[in-house]
Amino acid sequence: MSKRLLLSSLLGGLSLTMAVGLLGSSAWLIAMASTQPPILVLEVAIVSVRFFGLSRGVFRYGERVMSHDAILRNQTQLQTHLYRGLERAVPLKERTGSSFFAGIIRDVEIIQDRWLRIYIPWISAAISGLAGICAIYFLSPRAGTLIGTLFIASLIGIPMLTRRLSLHASNVSYVDETEIVSQISNISRGFLEAKIYGYSVSLQQKLRQTDIALARKESILDLGSGIGVALNILATSGAVIIGLTTAIHNVSQGELGAVNIATLTLLPLMIFDGISTLPSAFTLIGRIESAQKNIEGLAHQTPISLGTKIPETFEISLNNVRAQWGGESLNHQPITALIEPGTPLLISGESGIGKSSLALAIIGLIPYEGTILIGGESNSHLACSEFATLSLQSDHIFNSSIKENIRIGNPNITDQELESILKIVELDHVISHLPSGVDSVIGTYGTQLSGGEKQRIRLARALVRNTPIYILDEPFEFLEMDQAQRISKKVFERLSKNTLIVISHDQLTIPNVLRINLRG
Repeated sequence: MSKRLLLSSLLGGLSLTMAVGLLGSSAWLIAMASTQPPILVLEVAIVSVRFFGLSRGVFRYGERVMSHDAILRNQTQLQTHLYRGLERAVPLKERTGSSFFAGIIRDVEIIQDRWLRIYIPWISAAISGLAGICAIYFLSPRAGTLIGTLFIASLIGIPMLTRRLSLHASNVSYVDETEIVSQISNISRGFLEAKIYGYSVSLQQKLRQTDIALARKESILDLGSGIGVALNILATSGAVIIGLTTAIHNVSQGELGAVNIATLTLLPLMIFDGISTLPSAFTLIGRIESAQKNIEGLAHQTPISLGTKIPETFEISLNNVRAQWGGESLNHQPITALIEPGTPLLISGESGIGKSSLALAIIGLIPYEGTILIGGESNSHLACSEFATLSLQSDHIFNSSIKENIRIGNPNITDQELESILKIVELDHVISHLPSGVDSVIGTYGTQLSGGEKQRIRLARALVRNTPIYILDEPFEFLEMDQAQRISKKVFERLSKNTLIVISHDQLTIPNVLRINLRG
């Protein structure tokens, strides 16, 4: 538990305590004012009402700022830790696409609800309740004892009962929510294909069925929350009755001033108000626990051994290499080749034969059979990300500007260097027709650009890096042959002194290039 979270809980408790004080002082002030005393008698109460009213807002603001700051800090640290740990621990095929990371983001956000919606409100309610009960006890020890007992029972019992009633439904609803997110993502990204091939209706029906199942679970959660709220209302009503009857009895016995009847009667309303949000919050426990299990499972993945060495030379030697996927070797023939700086390798072959998988194996991201040496060293011993650039066919395009999408490869690139790269990939003419030029936002997944333009952004992102080795997966996809020839020539010239592997289904006519045609 961080100091910020403790402080935000304390500030939340003080804010609710000020609300209790505001109601108590207001009740006393109104009751006393009805007796028309000298104004000086009311001055302290008037100042108290102002103090409690202003302090409530100040403490509430402080709690909001401190709690959200702490939660966002924890969320950032947890996501960063997970991403760094998962980069090599989770098999590549399990984290392909954006849904894997979207799930992590969602789970991390759900976990933070444990503090934001459960612990902090619970601690705050306990602090304010204790303060209010002390005030009641000061006026009437009997009322303070009875209301305090009822408050503690409600503070512990109502959330626990709500949790028990909704735990299973909350766990199951988490699964359904995850499934709905996945289905919506698939439908959104493949809607046109589904429409063309006639299976969009079945996808929509499946989504509707999942939505109905989730609605059933949500109704159970609402029932559990409703029972908790009803019990809180009953407890509040009981506390009000206890306060009223005890106050009347004490006044009749001469133990209490009559003006305090309103105070003893109304204070329980605000004391129990702090519990009112807990029933709905505790219906989330199952969802939070499920998300926590997912995160812990990912965090305890056994990381693949990361190399730390940098080779002295950067030629790549392949000896009977064949990539593996899902524990099985792919169907292409074993590859033997020596790729030296200045002599690029062009890998071609039919779709699905394993060209991209071979590139991933070379860089050490997936298993393979055979031997891969870089500078005479096994790639498993090397920190490949430090000296090699891998541009995949499906690298993510972010909902940001063209410039920022390219700068991911090198945040320190100058505007002049960026302009030079744009000319190489022939994006400069495209950008000149956009309203904001290179700063134009291109939409989610680059929806405002064509397939060839997005592919050239991926290529530009790779070229802005300065590494001895480049592996480019289908960098000229979606381009007309003439344009692919022009750009490939400029790319090969720029990387003429580097170790270069290009995967392409196009039959590029580039001289002085090693060629491997993968066959089954």
